[in-house]
This record gives sequence, structure tokens and C-alpha cells, in this order.
Amino acid sequence: MRGQRGSVGRYAVAIGAVAVAVALESLRTELGETKRFLLLNGAVLVAAWYGGRGPALVAIALATGAGHCFLIPPYWSVRLTTGSATVLGLAVLEMSISAALVVAVTESRAGALRDEEQLRRLNKAHRALTVSNEALVRADDAAVLLEEICRAIVDVAEYRMCWVGRAEHDEARTLRPIARAGHDEGYVDLAEITWADTERGRGPVGTTVRTGRVDVRQDIAADPTFAPWRDEALKRGYASVIATPLRDAGQVIGALAIYASEKDAFDTDAVRLLTDLSNDLAYGITALRARAQIAAERTCFEAFIMQAPVAVAVYTGPDHVVRLANRRWFALGFGIEAVGRPLRESLQRSTADGALAVLDEAYTTGEPREAAEHPILRPRPPGSVETGFYNIACQPLRSAGAAVTDLVVAISDVTAQVTARRVVEEARAAVEQASRSKDEFLRTVSHGCARRSRRSWALRRLSRGGRTSGPTTSSVGSTSSSGTRARRQGS
Repeated sequence: MRGQRGSVGRYAVAIGAVAVAVALESLRTELGETKRFLLLNGAVLVAAWYGGRGPALVAIALATGAGHCFLIPPYWSVRLTTGSATVLGLAVLEMSISAALVVAVTESRAGALRDEEQLRRLNKAHRALTVSNEALVRADDAAVLLEEICRAIVDVAEYRMCWVGRAEHDEARTLRPIARAGHDEGYVDLAEITWADTERGRGPVGTTVRTGRVDVRQDIAADPTFAPWRDEALKRGYASVIATPLRDAGQVIGALAIYASEKDAFDTDAVRLLTDLSNDLAYGITALRARAQIAAERTCFEAFIMQAPVAVAVYTGPDHVVRLANRRWFALGFGIEAVGRPLRESLQRSTADGALAVLDEAYTTGEPREAAEHPILRPRPPGSVETGFYNIACQPLRSAGAAVTDLVVAISDVTAQVTARRVVEEARAAVEQASRSKDEFLRTVSHGCARRSRRSWALRRLSRGGRTSGPTTSSVGSTSSSGTRARRQGS
């Protein structure tokens, strides 16, 4: 409290109090009052309470001199009798003790007030940090997060105004406001703050973005670098300000500025807490941006799966819970109730083990796996099943920790191709069988004809042999001609 009063004023109060006390003591003496130094002691107490140690000592010195000159005979004499000296000494001792007690009490009270004020400011910063962390937990959008934290700093922590600026990398190095709260009244828009090393970039916000360090201005009215904005700031009740950098991947991307309505509002502890708040805010912005990027990539990935020309599904965890599937996957005979359930529950038991073995191997090893023309029983209405054949390709997906979390499985229905191939194979087998049967038939027919021909020739020889004992000349010639023709055919 005394620190807010000027030094001259405190000493003037001490001198004035002693002067008034001397005048009143002189009047009391003329009226016959014998108890002296009572009012002078009171003047010393006033000086000690109002001004502290220095003014109290001045008041004691003045009261001692005035008492010696005006209250203790012989008046206006430098020399004192033994009795007068004793009276004056006791009076000085009494005034000193009283002043010391008052100074001790007032300094203790002032210290308590300072501690209370410091605790109040620290609590403000702590409340701002707490509410900001709660907003970080709830937030799902960076712009909304910034607005909520600015409102919390003003409404809960009771600071005068707060705003967040983003550093633009244009030619002017503009700081573009992206969130604000409190008694702004157009101040941020009028400020035209930059982070360039110019007059409008040497304030707290521009400096913290340019240097990457926290910047505190404890007295806006006396800060020469705050001249471009001082008048507008004082109109709105700003007395001190702190600016803290916001970082993303080590690079300063902007700043958080907080304005208070009293000077020296940001002590060491408050600066530490508000710096933590700024760091948490920067982390939250980075996390939300990363989350938004992941969400966009996931949306793109899911759109690709939904539009894939083959059946595609995403299975999660070791139980292969169906997380996502496109319409071609459902066309394989799976119902919508399969989503969110382990794949085993949607497969026929007789074929489940073989299909799941491929998925288990891919999930366990983390390596892609394929299965060609894998038979799977698929349901067909009404209540019947049929065997389908599928090419299955499994691609593991890993988390940031390199652990397999999902499997992307592409399934191609090759039942028609397998069926057609089997028909062709059966037709080919039938043709080959017919060809073998034909050859066998021809061999059998040829063998029978040859046997009949030899039998007929033998009978003819027997019949001819009965009429003549040997072949005739004509028959020999005929036989020779037949042999010649046979040789020609053989050649």
C-alpha cells in the first residue's frame, strides 16, 4: 500500500503530523496540562503507519527537537537540566518503541497483503491452466479450442483480455488474430501487430514470435516500446501483458497474449504457469491438426475400400472383428450384422478354419498372405448353401508402435472361373476317353477283319489243293504280281 504513494508525500505527512502535534502540545501546556509528548507520540505513530521506517525516524527527530524547545523548560535553550534530560529521554524512548511496533505491524500487514496478492495472481494463472487443460480434453476442433481457452482465461482467471495470433509468412510478417476474448473493443484489429523487427513488431507479441521466448511487460504505461499501442491499451484498462510462443514441431507458429488490469501482474510463478498453459495449448493444436489429418486420410482410405471393384473388408484384432466392409463383401453372403463381430461367427464351420488360418498367419507374422481358389461355403436362400471359390489377399496394417492392428483383406470371387475350368477339364477328359475308345474299337475291328481274311484264304487254298497238286503257271504269276504290289505299297 505504501509503495503506491510517493516518497515526498510520505515524508510530508510525517513533518505535518509533528508540526500539528507541536502546536497542540503548546496549547495544552498553556492550558496547564502537565502530561507532555502525548500528541507528539501520536504524530510519530501516524508517520510510522503511513510512511514506514524513514518517515518515522524523521518524525522522532523532529518531535525530540520540538519537545526540547517548546515543551521542556528552559524553553529555547540548548542546555538541559538533569530532570529535563530524563523527561526528554523517556519521551524519545517511548516514541521509538511505539514507532517500531507500528512499523513492524504495518510491514507485516503489507507483507501479508503482498503475499495475498501474489497468491491471488498465482491462483488466477492456475485456474487458467486448469480450465485450459479441461478444454483440451474435450476439444475436437482447433478453432473451437482456441476460443474456449481465451474465454476461460478471461472469465475464470479474470484477466482483462486474451488473444491468439498466428504468424503469417508474408512480406509484412503479419500476426493474424484467430481467437480472442475479454475487453477487446477493437484493440487487436487496430493494433496492426507484426513479428518483423520494426516499430510495430517490437511489442511483446511480435517479440515473442520473433525470438521464441516469453515476453512480459509489467508496466504498459512506462514501457517505451509499447508506444504505438499505449493510448488504446490504457483506454481499455490494460496495465501489463505477457506473450508466450506457440510451437509446432519446434517452430514458432504464433503467440498467446494475456493482458491484466494491474501492473506487475505476472510474477515468476504466474509466468511459469502461463508458459505451461501455452505449451499445452500448442500441443493441443498440433494434436488436433494431426487428428484431423488422420481423419481425412481415414476417410480417403474408407472411400477407396467402399469403391473397390472387389470385395474388401478390414478386420481388427486377433479375433478379426469386422470393422469395415464394402457392398461387394456383403454380396458374398454376409449380413449387416457381421459388422462389429468376429468373422468366425459369420462363416460356415466346415470352411471357417481354412479361411481363418490365412488371416491368423498374416496377423501373427505381419507379412502379407494369399490363398488361391479357397473353397468357402456361402449361404443361399432359402436356407441352402453352396461352395464358392475365392482368391484371398491379406495386407497387415501396423500402428505407430509397429504392432499389427488390422488386416485389409481383398476377396475375389473366382467361382465362375473355377467352374468353367472344371467344365473344360471334364470335356477334355471326355474327348480323350472317346478318342481312346475309338482307337480300341478300330484295333478290335482291324484284328477281326485280318483273322477272317486269313481264314478265307486258307479255305481257298484248301479247296484249290483238292483239284491240283501244285499251283499253275497263271497262279504263280498272279502270286508274283501280288507280291510286287505289296512291296510297292510297303515302300
